[in-house]
Amino acid sequence: MFELFSPRARRVVVFAQEEAKRFNHQVIGPEHVVLGILSDGEGAAAETLVGLGVRDDAAVIEVLKITKPRRGGAGEGYLPFSSEVTTAFQHAATEVRSSGADELEPEHVLLALLRKKRGTGAKLLRGLGISPDAVRDQVRTMMAQPAEEAGKRPVGKRIDYYDDPKAPTANNLVPSVNVFVVNERDEVLMIRRTDNDNWAVPGGALGLGASVPDAAVRKTLEVTGITCVITGTIGIYSDPKHIIYYTSDGEARQEFSLVFAAYPLAGEPTPSDESREVVWVPKHELTGYRMDRSMRLRVEHFLAGGPTYIG
Repeated sequence: MFELFSPRARRVVVFAQEEAKRFNHQVIGPEHVVLGILSDGEGAAAETLVGLGVRDDAAVIEVLKITKPRRGGAGEGYLPFSSEVTTAFQHAATEVRSSGADELEPEHVLLALLRKKRGTGAKLLRGLGISPDAVRDQVRTMMAQPAEEAGKRPVGKRIDYYDDPKAPTANNLVPSVNVFVVNERDEVLMIRRTDNDNWAVPGGALGLGASVPDAAVRKTLEVTGITCVITGTIGIYSDPKHIIYYTSDGEARQEFSLVFAAYPLAGEPTPSDESREVVWVPKHELTGYRMDRSMRLRVEHFLAGGPTYIG
């Protein structure tokens, strides 16, 4: 069976074994395979998980809820696979052979693990707030793409609705952060988003395992290449009339954003998967940039310099 495994799939197995040993576990379970896929970071399986919001630190915390670390070492040499993982490997191999594919990839393994709706892999994803069905659908969609496009994260669109009867019903509430980074020239760090082409200050969703200020600093660095330090709070924005819809997975979030002021410490503006452009903008030019209503409201509150906004 293992002769079918691609180089990526074999790397995932190695990473899964390392994860099991890290927790002093005696067998390699589905939770370790998921962590192994995240550690490898390549292909449709990893990019689907990341694109739907799964992060290494949050996944580790959820694994600790499912199965506690054991006392003592995990032993030397190779660890055996759990019966659940062995069954998933066998099913994946059967699927590969019947489809005529050349190799078994991590995507086949992930799909096989998630066939068991009450299995450990599905339980791990649900604990992270991710639908196993959404993961399966996205992985299958990416696997069906032409070979030259496979492994590239699909760029979905973000659509903002405000008090709009045509807006989808909110199905999620995800705390997020936005950061107004202001340099010594009184310029504000701005990004042009890849998902809607609007301008905004950097930010992103708040995951498990990090404080709010730490998440704000980390997301700013990821999106812009700038390391900053938080210096104050601009406001809290939680208007239920504002719905953010993501076409990539059908998620419809109700607005909930914590907005901060910050000062840059290091780095150069660098675009990322989430930002087409990253630039320093003089304060007096901010209102001339195209942005969504909700971001414009935050910019206005920032420029006004008034008390912390709560609304």
